Amino acid sequence: MGKLLKRKIKKLITVIFITVVFVILLTPVTTAVSPTYTAPVRTTVDAEGHAQFEIKVTPAGSYAGIQFEIILDNGISIESISFNKGDNSGILPPTLARGSYFFSIFSKINEFEGEMICTVKISYTGRETPAVTIAGIQSYYVENRGNVSTETSSISRTVTIDPYEPPPIPSPIPTPSPTPTPTPDPPPSPPPTPTPPPPPGGGGSGGNNIGQDISGGQSSNDTEQERIALPESDIGLFISQNNFGDEDYSSDNIDDEQIDIYDEEVPLVSFINERDLPWILIVIITVISAAAASFFTEIKRRRKLALKIAAEGITKDNAKSAQEDTK
Repeated sequence: MGKLLKRKIKKLITVIFITVVFVILLTPVTTAVSPTYTAPVRTTVDAEGHAQFEIKVTPAGSYAGIQFEIILDNGISIESISFNKGDNSGILPPTLARGSYFFSIFSKINEFEGEMICTVKISYTGRETPAVTIAGIQSYYVENRGNVSTETSSISRTVTIDPYEPPPIPSPIPTPSPTPTPTPDPPPSPPPTPTPPPPPGGGGSGGNNIGQDISGGQSSNDTEQERIALPESDIGLFISQNNFGDEDYSSDNIDDEQIDIYDEEVPLVSFINERDLPWILIVIITVISAAAASFFTEIKRRRKLALKIAAEGITKDNAKSAQEDTK
């Protein structure tokens, strides 16, 4: 019985081992999982009419390739595609089928791992705002027996294409009007050249005629200019021969009352030097402060004296009351 039981247990272990080996051999190396991807919301066309955007795909585990399906609005065309893996070999270029463009990168083995980035360059010269629709992404997995399995992500995304907007033309800067150059003032006119006085007479008779004309006013050919422009030699004669009054303006004839009036009209400040004003103010403030201090000191002394007299009176009254109580 013991030997028979041992044989059955060995057969059971052998069957289990063979079953596990077959399961491992029949199971694919990589389990297909739906790939995830991201794409930009919008892109802008440059001045040359070109734009580009990136599709970032992350399949699960190792994979052999990825296929893209995109739909283009009218006016958009694909310029080129490129990938960050595989040295851009094994690429199938964009092919139009059933209204969509298909392109892919593929290898014979699962040589790719991690994120695959596909850069799509397009051209557009219109003025509308078209879009590129990513309709689907399919990842490829090579199984251990040469079979290829696929997994498709049917989530679609839209990339908006913004047309090129030329920069606004700056408005011309207004040219400032030139500032008028100020006209310099004309140079002052030179003073009139005084006319030299005529020589005094020239002869013996000429000087006597001028003296007679000024004193007596007998000459009819005199002008005002000739009266003003008298030579020095004739001014004394002119003054001596004309009487302007008998008033004497010498200082000896000014009486004392007029001198007193002149003295009273002179302001007091003119007799005080400006440098002495601060000292005078200090003296006045000192005198006022001393008087105020003396006044308040006297008040305090009288108040103390009154309090002392009142205290003495109270003491006397208390003593007197005490004597009367003892009696």
